[in-house]
Amino acid sequence: MKNILYFLTMVPVLLIGQYDFNTWKNNTQLPTYASLEPQGWTTTNAIFPFAGSGVSKSDESPDQSSSCKLKTQSVFNQLKPAGITLGNAFIDYKNLDFMPNTGGRSINANIITFRIIYKLISPLSKKAKVTLIVSNDVTSATKFTKIITLDPVTEWTAVTSEISFQEYESGDRLYVTINSPADDIDGELFVDDIHIQDTPSGNEDFSSTFKNTLTISSNVISAGHQIIIENMHHQSLSLYLIASNGHVIKNITCAPGQSILHTEDLIPGMYILKDINSIALKIIVI
Repeated sequence: MKNILYFLTMVPVLLIGQYDFNTWKNNTQLPTYASLEPQGWTTTNAIFPFAGSGVSKSDESPDQSSSCKLKTQSVFNQLKPAGITLGNAFIDYKNLDFMPNTGGRSINANIITFRIIYKLISPLSKKAKVTLIVSNDVTSATKFTKIITLDPVTEWTAVTSEISFQEYESGDRLYVTINSPADDIDGELFVDDIHIQDTPSGNEDFSSTFKNTLTISSNVISAGHQIIIENMHHQSLSLYLIASNGHVIKNITCAPGQSILHTEDLIPGMYILKDINSIALKIIVI
């Protein structure tokens, strides 16, 4: 009986002995594999170290962008196999813009795409869990909850997911939490000082006169051609290409001067190009 108890108590120690607990501190860079590089993604540099039970860690992980806040909780639970989880997780976003004035992020579309790049070593093959929550600070109402499971992997792996809303309200805030296989909350990331931008609607009347901000080379184009957009301002504009059903197809950053909108990937139909102030242009792809 003593031998059995000795074996059960030593298994976690043997497993831990094969891994350096300080590895996560030195492994804070995104993987360099081409398939996982953040092309087109807004990286927060928010790093979630999977430490697991029995391992202490700092209260705050690096966040070089200062565009969001990251809180982690120290873990001092009793050592048990279920708590041996080691690795890193990085979170990137699409459709969240950095707000230099406040240090927060703004939602600029009705679909937010998340990408989680992570490694996870879990000897008992237990999964980690990522929870996405959107709630309102004023009303305390939870608008959205989504749970993503992370399987144990020894190589860098990317998982993507989306959340969508019909509308946003002042006070809405996005929270992301990560639970290790031991169910410890390893990290909490929330987008602070969020500035809500209304998503352009495809159901508006576009027959009225619009401000002379954008000019277009032609209202009717052939599939595969290009549209030349001229921005008369001295600062970049955030534009939306909207399908006839109101869905945002593309987010476009139009620098001062001329920009080119490629339409090779668009199916025939009518589209609306507009900015947040309802300046719009009709585009017909045939």
